[in-house]
Amino acid sequence: MRFYGVSLDGAGSAYSWRDCAAMVAHLPSESALRRAEGDGWSEAERLLALIADNTSVIRWQPTDHNLPGNAEPARCRSPRERELAAERAAEDTYTEKDMDDIAEMLGIPEGRR
Repeated sequence: MRFYGVSLDGAGSAYSWRDCAAMVAHLPSESALRRAEGDGWSEAERLLALIADNTSVIRWQPTDHNLPGNAEPARCRSPRERELAAERAAEDTYTEKDMDDIAEMLGIPEGRR
């Protein structure tokens, strides 16, 4: 485990399995495991996104909210949120075969599709 400078080969002999479990449980947020199980951000990245979000809201607050196109600013999305949005967008797209199947179920003739 690179954050502790030890090899997993030493688990059970150089250090106990209990020590190994404790090291894994307390990995820093920058570790690959923490990023994979969390939202994909380190603690520093999360704080920077929070600063960016709050700064954009503070800048937006004194403006006229009734003007067109002056909606509340979008917040920074985490890598996990962007990944999930891309998956949902891919699920929402219909292929030409899907459209033909739907038209057939609705009884739309071939010439009107």
